[in-house]
Amino acid sequence: MLTKDINGKTLSTNFQSAINAYAQKVKPKVVITFLDSRHLDNLTIATNDSYASNTKGTRPDQLAGNTSLCGYFFTPQQSVNGLQRQAFTWAIANEKDSNGKIIRADGNWHAMPNDLSDNYEFGWRSNSVSTNSAYVDGGYSFTTNPYVEYSFTQRKVNKVRIVTSEFYGKISCYKVDFYNNTYSLFHTSNGTIGKDEYYKDHILPTSAVTDMVDKIRVTIYSTQNKQDNARINETIPLYEVDVTDYVVSHSIDRTGELWENSIPIAGTGSSSASISLDNTTKIFNPFDDTSTYGKYMKKDLKVNIYNGWRIIKTDEIQISNELKVAMNTSVTSMTLSDASYFPQGNSTNYFTAIIDPGTDSREVVLYSSRTDKVVTIVERGYAGTTAKSHSVNAVVVVDPYEYVNGGEFYIDEWSGGSSMEVSVRCLDKTKFLTEKQITTGFYLQNLTVGDAVENLLMQTNISKNEFTQIIPYSLYSKKNAIASYSFSSPIWRDEDAVTPGNGLRARIWKIESGKENEVKDIKADALDVQLSDYDKAMGSKAYIPPSYTSYSTVSTSVNGFSSNTALAVNISNFSFTKDSDTYSEYFNGVIDGYYIPTASGDQSFELLTASSGVRMYLDDTIIIDYWNGAAPASSPRSLTSYDYMGRYLDLDANVPYKIRIEFYHSEGIVGSGFAFSLDLKQKASGGSYAGVTTASCRTVVAEDSSGCRNVTFTSSAKNRNHYRNNGLYINSPTIDTTSGLVSEPNNKSVLLSTTSSIRIPYDESLNLGNSSSSQYTNEFTYEAYVKFNNGAFTGDGTYLTNETVVSSVNYGFSFFYNNSAHGFTMHTGSGSKTVSSNTGIDTDKWDHICVTYKDSKLKYYHDGVLVDTETNVTASNFGVGNIEIGNASKGFYIDEFAIYNKALDAETIKNRWFSTQIRPITVFPHLYGNDQSAKEIVDAISLADFGRFYANEEDRFQYNHFYRYFEPSITQHSSIQKTISSNSHIVSGDYNVQLQSNKITISVTEQNPLVSNRQGIWTATPDPATLGVVRLTDDIDSNDTVLLVSTTNDPPFPSSGYLKIDDEVMKYTSISSNSFAGIERGQFDTEATDHYTNDLVREARYYEISYDNAPAFNIQQPFITAISNTSPAEIEIVKFSTSSYTAQLLLAASSSVNEGGLAFIQGNNVLTGEQDYTAIAGTPIIKQESSNLIKKQSAELSSDIKKYGLKEVVIDNEYIYSAAKAQEIADFLISKFSEPVPVLNIQTIAIPTLQIGDRIRISNLESLGIIDTDYWVVSHSLSVGDTLDHSITLRKVI
Repeated sequence: MLTKDINGKTLSTNFQSAINAYAQKVKPKVVITFLDSRHLDNLTIATNDSYASNTKGTRPDQLAGNTSLCGYFFTPQQSVNGLQRQAFTWAIANEKDSNGKIIRADGNWHAMPNDLSDNYEFGWRSNSVSTNSAYVDGGYSFTTNPYVEYSFTQRKVNKVRIVTSEFYGKISCYKVDFYNNTYSLFHTSNGTIGKDEYYKDHILPTSAVTDMVDKIRVTIYSTQNKQDNARINETIPLYEVDVTDYVVSHSIDRTGELWENSIPIAGTGSSSASISLDNTTKIFNPFDDTSTYGKYMKKDLKVNIYNGWRIIKTDEIQISNELKVAMNTSVTSMTLSDASYFPQGNSTNYFTAIIDPGTDSREVVLYSSRTDKVVTIVERGYAGTTAKSHSVNAVVVVDPYEYVNGGEFYIDEWSGGSSMEVSVRCLDKTKFLTEKQITTGFYLQNLTVGDAVENLLMQTNISKNEFTQIIPYSLYSKKNAIASYSFSSPIWRDEDAVTPGNGLRARIWKIESGKENEVKDIKADALDVQLSDYDKAMGSKAYIPPSYTSYSTVSTSVNGFSSNTALAVNISNFSFTKDSDTYSEYFNGVIDGYYIPTASGDQSFELLTASSGVRMYLDDTIIIDYWNGAAPASSPRSLTSYDYMGRYLDLDANVPYKIRIEFYHSEGIVGSGFAFSLDLKQKASGGSYAGVTTASCRTVVAEDSSGCRNVTFTSSAKNRNHYRNNGLYINSPTIDTTSGLVSEPNNKSVLLSTTSSIRIPYDESLNLGNSSSSQYTNEFTYEAYVKFNNGAFTGDGTYLTNETVVSSVNYGFSFFYNNSAHGFTMHTGSGSKTVSSNTGIDTDKWDHICVTYKDSKLKYYHDGVLVDTETNVTASNFGVGNIEIGNASKGFYIDEFAIYNKALDAETIKNRWFSTQIRPITVFPHLYGNDQSAKEIVDAISLADFGRFYANEEDRFQYNHFYRYFEPSITQHSSIQKTISSNSHIVSGDYNVQLQSNKITISVTEQNPLVSNRQGIWTATPDPATLGVVRLTDDIDSNDTVLLVSTTNDPPFPSSGYLKIDDEVMKYTSISSNSFAGIERGQFDTEATDHYTNDLVREARYYEISYDNAPAFNIQQPFITAISNTSPAEIEIVKFSTSSYTAQLLLAASSSVNEGGLAFIQGNNVLTGEQDYTAIAGTPIIKQESSNLIKKQSAELSSDIKKYGLKEVVIDNEYIYSAAKAQEIADFLISKFSEPVPVLNIQTIAIPTLQIGDRIRISNLESLGIIDTDYWVVSHSLSVGDTLDHSITLRKVI
């Protein structure tokens, strides 16, 4: 059920009473946006903050740095291109996110496209950055305020929306100037965009002299983050009209589920709206130039529909009053001449009022209660407005109607006739997916259908923030948290879980006879971890188990590898036994784990190795490399580590660093009789090398999967590659126990005993109470998923804390669970604040615990529900110590722990709880499509998951996985949202169809044989194909369109084509014997420049390629024999860009080819007598049709077949890659639809809060004999006119 009104306020109890009353008064609100930024004629744009170049360039020096490309992509034109919100999060080097932090390669950012051809939204980005100086009204000021100015043919404008970035740093304060009558300034409006906002509206006040505008200038005063660029995604001059007074009737039809006669099917549900407008005065006449709105009646105009219920008895359109006491921007009450007509609220029942409507000082306030004259305000600057000062006698209004959203739609058709009414047919935003044609290929790997749908939406220029789905629990925290821990160490197939303890682990592979030349081919890690579904689908090789596995703590006397078990790596004269055979030659292996320095400072490692090749990594960065230098040695060779600049490694004490040593030993390289030895040593700067002790190493740690330490990637930076805040297992807890995440069965948890714990060493990046921290935002979330299997702890019950005592004062935070309550306490040095719950915890279940802080409010959630809030909290100095997880009185399980530098909202936290309980969401190895609309691809891939996609009642796109309605944790579907009956709501009802299938058959095309090895997917034509070279015979400047050359006959040139001179590519359309004409300069993002007599004119050829087999991945650089087999190369690759279906390739003869010479692209080279080739290779997905590659998985109930006859459904979908997945879907469908499932159509009085997926109970419907039966809403249609009708389609809950 909808719970918010159109201002984002929780619906009042007055509203709930109004929609259930016998007599109801309903008022629609319909707003049509007749003009926006798409409707600007003769547009010119100016700015005082341009980049030096707005061309892309092709040379490496042109692409160096980020500013040259920013001038190409982030132009002022981008800020008025008709696209309001940025869809993709573009990755820009050194860019800052919305919190002012440098973005990282963490999976949240997308590579920039090759060019602008896909019409994606980038927005405008200033060249200059703000300073460190605070601006008086907020944010950080500029030395010179940047502006963007838009001039256009004068037209109506009554509102301007300024949209800033949702993902990068935002603008804060700015000014909008309005001009008319050939650029005469007539109005100025100042704006401030809040941290949680991405746009601000500026309504041209009714006092303005006109609503005709011909120029708008936006001047930026400050950014929200210091030293940041200003960003305007869109400046939108709007002409919005509230046409409510002309609405005769309207209806809204919402569809969330499609079905055939048998079962619900996957796909896209589209919604629509119809509006009938009174045209008695001919204001909606498109054929009359004098018609008020006729000239604006176009397709694709946005229409917002809202429906309001009267919540206070009055015949007035609005309740109006006046201020009796002036208000500044911070007061929390307003004194009126008479407030008695305003709705009366309380601490849980709020209302909104508007101060100074129709003026530039317009402000919405949220209020709770009132006396006859004084109104108590809960929040200033509500609903996207800004707190303003208001003078005595300022108008204050309250709408007697409270509105819920009906939907955002786009006009598909206007129609009218002699009835003096105009009909408007509208579609929801799914229409844009229908219109978006995917022509260059859609292909993604290793993801869920929901993620693929999100990507298709972004390709349609729909922001990812307009999409909702339930994301796998650990994936969300990995991508959004600053530190996240799943406590899942690798499970190796040769043994049980890696034991947490001191030392390192070694794995060694013997080299089979006849394969001695493979001794340098390390098999570890790529092949010895558990294969995922993706690995299996991709045909990963069979597992090659190590021949030998051991630990530092195991002595050679018991077939271990340590000569001295007190040392982490101390191997001497090594051999090992496997299957009763002893091996001393031809083996390789890996020793890995984590090194924990006992002291901070500059350090160096030394490897002493005899008769081996060896290399060593620290945090995945190579620090010793002696791989190809192995030689026989009677005594160890010393190899020392420094960083790549030759300096010591600057490390922190008590912090785990990932360490890995790879080695091989080969008689063929070192000679017979030379034994393998290896020692690992370490020293501090100025000290002597000593053996790295077993006690200073760990086999496994609690890995931080987010990795947001404050790492600066400069040559002198400390911990340059150490970006994870990994935790330490203390006293060997039991790791890799069964996960509490129903949704992720392959995940693991940790069982902590009374003596074991987990320690996450302190790092400033985790200190979210310190404004100097790299991750400080003045808000946070701590989240844990735990199981208290032994009940409450004794004492204060602390089980997760970073409490530290400084000068006898407690600092830090603590999660606790004792005999009285469970909760969270924050100690800041100035006192403590606690949020808690005394609701009991079940020892048999897992609990989701979440704490958020924002705007001085500390909130505590349990299993997705807010249970306590503390206000007036100052969060500072609370993150100063190590984080310790564990309790000495009782053991417990922990599965997940995450830290965010943002406060997760209530909906997200609810979904986080949902995601712990839902069935596993399938990850598909490949999802793809081409030459279809985005909607057609969504329909195809969602069938593989049996999911459903639609735009919901809150105007957000929603994807539901196939089992969602049956998830017990999702209360919308599992708990009754409303009870109705023929006595209260239902007017009539009837059966529509009974869904049933008692046999499901699903064709499975196994993708292992479908994914071929790398092969040729395109070869150049024609054969032969050549590129010629001639010379200029006259100078040309950058504007010339004719080239005079030595010849075009020898070598012969085609009648039209491309040429390259120096770095410029040109296109020509005609030739003569000694000239090229019709020249188009500066092609393919090159720059037109001057060229001179005797410069080489080199033929170029452009290929627009469709692969022979597609889709394909792992696309390789073109193989060109004229490059690879010729020195110097005779051909250069000017441009090569690829997708999964197509490629663009531009080749040119190289400057090494002499005048009159030829470079062969393809064919028999008459100059060398050899065959030249140009080809592209990749790995195509080949959809085989042979029957031996197709399996059919089915499920049936023979008893139901006898009872009802065969009701078979056959599903054939190329993305269903495994028999297990097919069987899961078949079993699910049989279990739910083998018996007939009723579908009802009912007509009710309006239920405006209804949502698709709501669970409704019909307590009594006598005409159909229904008593106390539950149904899900699968579609509904609300009509408002002379009558109020609501038609609802329901599917019975099974």
